[in-house]
Amino acid sequence: MYDYSDINLERLIEDCFPLLAPPENIPFSQWAEKNRVLDSMSSKFSGAWTNKITPWVIEPMDLMGPNSGYNHVVLMFGSQTSKTECIINTLLAYMDISPGPMMWFLPTDSQAQEYSKTRLMPAINNCERLSKMLGGGARDSNNTIMSKIIPGGSLRLSGANSPTNMAGYPVKVLCRDEIDRWPDDVKGEGSGLSLTAQRTVTFQGEEMIIDTSTPTTKGCSAIEDMFLLTDQRHWTVPCPHCGEYQELLFRRKLNEDSDELTRMMHFTRNEAGAVIKAELICYHCGCAILEEHKMEMQQNGKYEVRNPGASKAGFFVNGLNSLFTSWISIGERFFEAKGDMLKLKSFINTVLAETWEDTASYIKPDSIEARAEDYDKVPKEVIYLTCAVDVQRDRLEMEIRGWGKDFESWGIEYHTIYGAYDEPTTWTQLHDYLNYPLERDDGIRQKIFCTFIDSADGTSTKSVYQFCREHKKNRVFAIHGRGGENMQPIHAIKDCNQNKIRIITLGSDTLKDLCNFNLKIKEHGKNYVHFPKGCGYDSNYYKMLTAEEKVDEINKKTNRIKRVWRIKKDQKRNESWDIFCYNRAAIEHCMPKNAKWERVEGKIIGAVEEKKTMKKPSKRRPKVIRNPLLDV
Repeated sequence: MYDYSDINLERLIEDCFPLLAPPENIPFSQWAEKNRVLDSMSSKFSGAWTNKITPWVIEPMDLMGPNSGYNHVVLMFGSQTSKTECIINTLLAYMDISPGPMMWFLPTDSQAQEYSKTRLMPAINNCERLSKMLGGGARDSNNTIMSKIIPGGSLRLSGANSPTNMAGYPVKVLCRDEIDRWPDDVKGEGSGLSLTAQRTVTFQGEEMIIDTSTPTTKGCSAIEDMFLLTDQRHWTVPCPHCGEYQELLFRRKLNEDSDELTRMMHFTRNEAGAVIKAELICYHCGCAILEEHKMEMQQNGKYEVRNPGASKAGFFVNGLNSLFTSWISIGERFFEAKGDMLKLKSFINTVLAETWEDTASYIKPDSIEARAEDYDKVPKEVIYLTCAVDVQRDRLEMEIRGWGKDFESWGIEYHTIYGAYDEPTTWTQLHDYLNYPLERDDGIRQKIFCTFIDSADGTSTKSVYQFCREHKKNRVFAIHGRGGENMQPIHAIKDCNQNKIRIITLGSDTLKDLCNFNLKIKEHGKNYVHFPKGCGYDSNYYKMLTAEEKVDEINKKTNRIKRVWRIKKDQKRNESWDIFCYNRAAIEHCMPKNAKWERVEGKIIGAVEEKKTMKKPSKRRPKVIRNPLLDV
């Protein structure tokens, strides 16, 4: 038998009591500082979490906790503002202090899996209390990539593209992340926001709904709509010179009676165009605020409530506050985005955390035709030639467009081949047209490098596929468009084994926004569009080029306004507009994402090398210079 006489029972109880006690009920921001550890993969500032680096997340984290007086918190944050870390801190604190059924929705299942592997699981493994609770990170039925089950609760992750997951079991804490990237209609079952909100009904009065996102397009942004229903708390900091509080805004109204925005962030650039200095002008005293003041200002920052009395708490923070991103790098990104609609929209949405004002508007055909220029050969600035083809029942319409540095483009010829789409002779003529080298004004002959042919009408699809299959070595691709906000110009590329061709899906709405934006550029250079006099560019061409307009429509299932492209009532044909957009997509395919124009500047992609005089004609095909950026 064991002798327990030397055991101090009072000391034993004293040592064991903390293990039996419930978790300390403290604000979530304090819990994060006591328990959260960041690794070098997830943060520039690795080690124990400190609220000093991102003081603007203290108040949101505390209000996301239980018994805060709020059941719905909205974060409209810019990039690099620790939005995701704020969510993770909140979910982990719930798991430890107040466990219950929780759900974290992201735009897609693949994104949810990626976040779980790279963000959530490392955070749990680095938290001693939760790591022990989940078996030290060991994988089992209670600890999977998409599900974490703990005593008294669970945390599940899912994509917002699955109506089954959205309408499943009830949850107490619902986190809906990046809601502006969610589909408007989830596989015909309505709004994902409405579907997920039903999960919290069982816990009515005790639920916590967290909505987060960077915004997208004004009038179509779910996070902006949510934020406007909150008390609208804006993060403000004191000027280091006058002490007055203000938002750090890239641009703002200086006169309330005018809608004109004045840029408050000023940059100094060297001769090479690189940003070497950045400063923000104080709204109150006009003094220059420098990057070195940022840390001190953030430590004394506070939220300003602009819609008091609202039942929901909403927080707005833009990327100018971030200590992870310098103002100089923001300036570099701004100048890179100027004149480029997609990059400018991304800058405004993600860095400034503001909605993009959709400026797509009607363009008069006469105004475009009036700027036609005198050139009848391929200009020497052209690096690539692309061709886009629209298939009609009785004809093929096409345009060859030349592309220079920074997507400046020149119309070369608009051409029509008459003949039924199912007649072999029609496609023979297209073959001859695409393979005929064009003469440049410097005397060099240049061939079309890439061709896009529309295959979406269903009637002519088989004929298009056959032609593309026979000419795939010449980079002739079948395409079809797909509508929707926030899609890339090249949405998807799929190799179809059945038809032995490559099918490219285009983001139609994005392409049309981009092309409309570019047509309104007035200065030669980046993204400017040139047109020649003649060469098939008659008044009918310009009428078709401006045949569509963007209008507001209401989605009956989601009851949300959506901006869509529709052909004008007085216009029947829009072929040249579609073809113009297809050509833009073709050059996007030639120039991979992040490829530098400097790598091909001065080159002629598709130039036909002249052969030396030979006694016998060579049977070999002329050698064509390939694309140094893309091997397709």
